[in-house]
Amino acid sequence: MLVVNLYSDHLLPPEPNHAVRPAEELWYATKVRAALYERAAKAVGLTPSEYREFRLALLDGKSVHVRLPRRIDVMSGAHAGRVYAVRNAIIRPTSDGWPTGLRVRLGDGTEVYVPDLCGNLSVNHPLRVAVLPAASHRPPRYTMALATTPLEQPVYVQAPEVPTTPTIAEAVPKSGSPLCGWWCFALPVGGALAGLVHGSPPQSAPPPSVPPCSAGSNAVFACAK
Repeated sequence: MLVVNLYSDHLLPPEPNHAVRPAEELWYATKVRAALYERAAKAVGLTPSEYREFRLALLDGKSVHVRLPRRIDVMSGAHAGRVYAVRNAIIRPTSDGWPTGLRVRLGDGTEVYVPDLCGNLSVNHPLRVAVLPAASHRPPRYTMALATTPLEQPVYVQAPEVPTTPTIAEAVPKSGSPLCGWWCFALPVGGALAGLVHGSPPQSAPPPSVPPCSAGSNAVFACAK
């Protein structure tokens, strides 16, 4: 921080007896010393439109006399015709008390100060609070991926079994079957022999009757479709 001495490097000659400068007098000084004050306004960061707003406020009665703040963001000064700016300036009290000056508050909140003692153009910028987006406190969402591999189930394709009609030979049980003994063959042989005795020609034995399958089967479990 730099301590500013308001008794030196001033833009306006000090008033005798530390008199208060009227706003009209300050406006007239900015007109007479236009080049000096325009360089000072640029040095403290005022745009041309802001400096024009400041000068109009002096004429419109929008300036007030106040005690200067202890700290000023940026204050102009002039030494040997050269204009400069001091940033973060600290003002000390004088022997007559705390320095006073004019204050003009611009439309954007910027405060322009002009000390009565030196007439140096000074600026305090408004405090700006940064608005941060509200942090989200939602709990994180976790997703579990489940394995969905299907179980392999082999499928076998097999043709349906078609029942076949047994022939007569297949329907006759084999020798020694309890369903039919030696008499099953004795009947046809005996009939043939009887024909020879009586002089009739031998005749073949008729095949056993095979009923249709819709009516069931015979004694030997045979039927015809």
